[in-house]
Order: sequence, then structure tokens, then C-alpha cells
Amino acid sequence: MLLHDGQFLTGEQARADTYGHATVADAVAFADRCGAGRLVLTHHAPGRTDTELDALAKEVAAYDRPVELARQGDILQVGP
Repeated sequence: MLLHDGQFLTGEQARADTYGHATVADAVAFADRCGAGRLVLTHHAPGRTDTELDALAKEVAAYDRPVELARQGDILQVGP
């Protein structure tokens, strides 16, 4: 499992670069390169609404790998 910053979207690449963060697409590409079996995106933009996060969750579900959005109070199972 890879826990990774998912604060910025692809259209916010310049801002992500300015602040030293990744975009969601960067995180997915990194997970692919390192062979992570599961990607959990954390550190969401504080101004994003629950509705926007729900839309993002649907978008990342279309990737060819497991991608989840961590939410406050989540307990993540590591291993079997």
C-alpha cells in the first residue's frame, strides 16, 4: 500500500509544483512505477467539498489499479 498526497488535480499542476506537492495523476504514475498494489490518496485540498471528493473517487475508480481516497476516521487494513 502506498499512501500518497492527492491534494491537486491535473489542471492544478503548476500550483502543485510551486508547493512541492503531487497531482493525483502524479501519484498514480508513481504507484505504477514502484509497483504498489494499492494506492490511498491522502492530504486532500482543504477547500474541496465532500461532493467534489465523491466525484474524484468515481474518477479514480476508472484507473487500471486500486485507488482509494482516505477520509477522516478511516482505518486502513495492511496485509491479509
